[in-house]
Amino acid sequence: MFTATEILDLAIQLESNGEAVYRDAVRKAENADTAAMLEWMADEESRHLAFFRQLRDEANAGDDHPVLEDLKRDVFADILGQRTFSLEDQDLGSLETTEATLETALEFERDTVLFYEILEPFLIEEAARIQLRSIIDEEQKHIQQLTAYLSAAEEQMA
Repeated sequence: MFTATEILDLAIQLESNGEAVYRDAVRKAENADTAAMLEWMADEESRHLAFFRQLRDEANAGDDHPVLEDLKRDVFADILGQRTFSLEDQDLGSLETTEATLETALEFERDTVLFYEILEPFLIEEAARIQLRSIIDEEQKHIQQLTAYLSAAEEQMA
């Protein structure tokens, strides 16, 4: 069985990995527009990281937990499937093109939304669910921006 702390630790790791990888990719970006977008995304991941750390701290402070404790590991694993939910294994800066970097980031953002949508029904406190929904909406905006940026890049190359 996953504990609430373990689930929140996974969310923290997701956001931490994303922030670190995006910041690294900023240093290796080919142009200022790409660097600015990656920097913005790193800042967003940092804000999300703070939210999940606060949730974990609140969960550890008392007996009442914001995530149902009866969530079993095998059920959660079945829901997640083979997704790694991590950019940690992918060095965005080593990808040969800006498009490849952004496509990899896009896949990560989609995986992150999926994870948070799975997590959402297990949050008991309404305020935490509202904040998580806000983060999901922001992650979906990241997807929209990455998609638009990739489309614009493809049009320029055509």
